[in-house]
Amino acid sequence: MYQSADAQSVPVEPTVLLLPPDVVISRLNAGGNTEPEADWSEAVSGALMASLREHFWSSGVEFVEYGESLADRDIGMIRQLNTQLDAIELRLLKERLGMASLGGDRDYFLGESEMGHLRNQDKAYLLMVVLKANRATSGRMVTAVLASFAGAAIETNSLQFRSALIDLRDGHVKWANFDDQALAEVGDVLNADEKKWARAVEHLLRDFPL
Repeated sequence: MYQSADAQSVPVEPTVLLLPPDVVISRLNAGGNTEPEADWSEAVSGALMASLREHFWSSGVEFVEYGESLADRDIGMIRQLNTQLDAIELRLLKERLGMASLGGDRDYFLGESEMGHLRNQDKAYLLMVVLKANRATSGRMVTAVLASFAGAAIETNSLQFRSALIDLRDGHVKWANFDDQALAEVGDVLNADEKKWARAVEHLLRDFPL
């Protein structure tokens, strides 16, 4: 987990602008190629969003929903934010490996050009949640078994889950989390029930600063 040492103090009664979850669920075929499944992604996004709403309602955090889909003018901002999260995740990995000095004390933020119309709004914060998952087909599983006989390991199912809170007043990434326990809690994303999603979101928003 990351928390910015340079972020501004939290205002009284802050509000969170909740982006639609960035969810892509794909098939992983025998050859290792991914095929995004829109129906799967939509179903998982809906379940995740419902759990996020319930979490904020129960915790008393004020939030406003961005809308059902991302506007074209904000796509660049999301790309830049994902780049920032990649850098933060790499920094955390270096810290775990005792290589923190290589990561330095870099600050992570979105520039005015990326923030655009969202910058300096009274909502104060923006929350983005990302979930990417690959589900191996039966052909891929057979390939994995055959590869294991030869002593080789190939990817089957995979899941990436992360979240970030951005201060809309200045663009700083105030907090980010890459909690592996959230992955364990949700398990099969297509068949997870409300309780599993609730536990996963609780881990994903661990030490949420609001």
